[in-house]
Amino acid sequence: MNIDQEIQNLFQCRDDTPLFYIESGSRLWGMASPDSDYDVRGFHLPSKAQYYDYRKHRDLIEIMDGDFDFVSYDLDKMFGLLAKSNPTVLEWVRAHIVYLNDFPEWEKSLRKVCWKKLIIVLYIITIFPLPKVA
Repeated sequence: MNIDQEIQNLFQCRDDTPLFYIESGSRLWGMASPDSDYDVRGFHLPSKAQYYDYRKHRDLIEIMDGDFDFVSYDLDKMFGLLAKSNPTVLEWVRAHIVYLNDFPEWEKSLRKVCWKKLIIVLYIITIFPLPKVA
């Protein structure tokens, strides 16, 4: 299956702009079986019409088509989750199977930021250990 082509085909009939897509799930973890699907995750830039509309729009695109399992967050939702250190989104940033990346420098700098946050959290946990549950 040509995932790059699937992503392009999906966005041909939409006004949104694809920005960053990776493989998630069993293929990413090296545990894919012959019948594993492609779990493609990432984010897109919503159309101008949707962005400037006063009505609330759905902030994700979900497609399940055979072996193609696709989830795309809009830019607002993606960066909101990153700001909250959402573990799923942090996994996406560190993924080594990248199908589309319109921000190659973003990926490198974001990885550095994520590692810095992790080091700070680990440092704080060592100074102030969590209470033991009896």
